[in-house]
Amino acid sequence: MKRLVIVILFSLLIVGIAAGSAYLYSEHKENEMAVFHYAAVEVLKSYDESEPLFHGGTRYDFGQGRYVVIVKNQHGKEYTYEVLINDDRSLFEIHDLTSYFPGS
Repeated sequence: MKRLVIVILFSLLIVGIAAGSAYLYSEHKENEMAVFHYAAVEVLKSYDESEPLFHGGTRYDFGQGRYVVIVKNQHGKEYTYEVLINDDRSLFEIHDLTSYFPGS
């Protein structure tokens, strides 16, 4: 009986960890899509880009809570932005870092 209770509790712990991990992963992916959207809109406004834009990569800075997003056009031109969003995924702050990277 004692062994059965331990197995059940351990199983619940594993299921809880898996569910929590899946939730955090989906939140992170939704945040990445939101910051890409904000960066792509900023590229369209600032650089008058007429070609389709693609996601070139995202880096999250845990210490500052900022995302660095690379937006690419069809010819490989890269635009780099630092984006900070609120808890509800609304835009809080955005900075153009394109000129700081020589390859951009």
